[in-house]
Amino acid sequence: MQAADALYDFISKTNSLKDLRISNNVLEDVAGMKIAEGLMKNDQIRVVHMASNKLSSETSELFADVIKKNQNLKDLDLSNNLFIMDEL
Repeated sequence: MQAADALYDFISKTNSLKDLRISNNVLEDVAGMKIAEGLMKNDQIRVVHMASNKLSSETSELFADVIKKNQNLKDLDLSNNLFIMDEL
């Protein structure tokens, strides 16, 4: 939980961050949701790659809100996670 909170703080408060690439990790929903919440507060980030983690459909729903809110986000990669299309 501490790592997820640290990710949230870093993403939400760092205005110079433009590119976040954290694919091929073992990020699960707690971290994924904190990252999405941070992205809602930071409209400077243009690229987010979080492929090949362990994110579920619950996290993908929050990222749908990120897409709606952050018009500067141009490249979002959530491929190869644990999304079940029937749940979306």
